[in-house]
Amino acid sequence: MNFTHIIDRMSFGIDYGGLKNPLDNSFELATDRKIFEVLKTLDIIFSCFVLKLEKVPTIFIDENKFFGRKVLLTNQYAVTDHARVIQAANGQAGVPGTISKICFRGCFKCQ
Repeated sequence: MNFTHIIDRMSFGIDYGGLKNPLDNSFELATDRKIFEVLKTLDIIFSCFVLKLEKVPTIFIDENKFFGRKVLLTNQYAVTDHARVIQAANGQAGVPGTISKICFRGCFKCQ
């Protein structure tokens, strides 16, 4: 199984000027040097990607009223990611796939 993936856009609310979301246009390739070394032994391998997102409410004050209002209630997030190779023949255990864990720290109702 190949869990290579692309995230074009990930957002939790209304975008505003200058916002750069950490996962927008991100790419994770499920093949690296470890996988190629394992393939030489014809072992069964899997990849596991874990994304932990922490979402926080954000108040954006638009001085120029570009968005048609001065105060914009939206959300931002931080991300921590981890990737590993699971090699079954060596007794390694794990769940292959792409796993997202989202921690909500309050929320604004976005209109």
